[in-house]
Amino acid sequence: MHVGLVKIENNRLVRVQYLNSKWERELGDMMRVEGIEMRVGVIGDSRNDVIRALNVLIKKQNKIVRQQNKANALIF
Repeated sequence: MHVGLVKIENNRLVRVQYLNSKWERELGDMMRVEGIEMRVGVIGDSRNDVIRALNVLIKKQNKIVRQQNKANALIF
């Protein structure tokens, strides 16, 4: 099963990771990978599908951060 794991802190995407799981997973399941707790955020049919979906999440997060940085620059 191809899954994408996400770690979100303070409403920000902190980490994403692809994992080929041996067992069935559901969205929202908690997993500990390399000592870091992450949630299943994406389930796909193939590795490429999951990676594409994770890239979309990263792009959206980056867009939000850039907009916030612009707004903060205008304030100062």
